[in-house]
Amino acid sequence: MTDRCKKEAEILRKRRKELGLTQMEAAVRAGLVLQQYQRFEYGNQRLSNANMITALRVCAALELDPYCFVSNSGEMYDTDK
Repeated sequence: MTDRCKKEAEILRKRRKELGLTQMEAAVRAGLVLQQYQRFEYGNQRLSNANMITALRVCAALELDPYCFVSNSGEMYDTDK
């Protein structure tokens, strides 16, 4: 797992927990099956590599700004700012 995968997974996991959601609840909110959502949160698949609809659904479900995952340079934004 790359550092970028780890960072994306960490963002998703942290935000889901902040919202008090289970993985199943986050998946349902995003319109995904549990296993598909888990691939993002476990770092097996990068959200920034998912198709745009899927990525936007996950961001909406977790109330995340999609820009926290990418910038013009391809580097992840620092979400702690």
